[in-house]
Amino acid sequence: MPPINSSKIIKTIIKMIQFGCVGGLMVILNVEILYLLTSIIGIYYVISAILSYLMLTALSFFLNEKWTFNSVVDHAHKNRWHRLGSYYMISLSGMTLNIIILFLLTNFGNVYYLYSSIIASCSVFFWNFFVNKKITWGEKQEGRA
Repeated sequence: MPPINSSKIIKTIIKMIQFGCVGGLMVILNVEILYLLTSIIGIYYVISAILSYLMLTALSFFLNEKWTFNSVVDHAHKNRWHRLGSYYMISLSGMTLNIIILFLLTNFGNVYYLYSSIIASCSVFFWNFFVNKKITWGEKQEGRA
């Protein structure tokens, strides 16, 4: 059994906290946009959630790029556009999970749509963090160009 690399675990926890802070800000902004689009403008809440998610993904990427993963020295092998594309693809899969949870909680669980949105966002947090850490900002591996 290989020894536990506590330094790597601590760095991952710190990045997870930073990613969570960015995610928390995005949840707050998402709830505000969702409320505006649904309750004020009158757009169906699922459509509002998709629009909000797509709008906030770019902001989330740039905040995570600059703050959460700025210390990852070895991600320069992928240019920013490649990382942004990767982040959007992962976010779209996360958004799909998010929308399914939002819809199920709201329509079948009778949970208020804004609360459903918060629960859904928290539910996909770990998926978004670990997949982005591995793929979007992953370190260059031997044999990869």
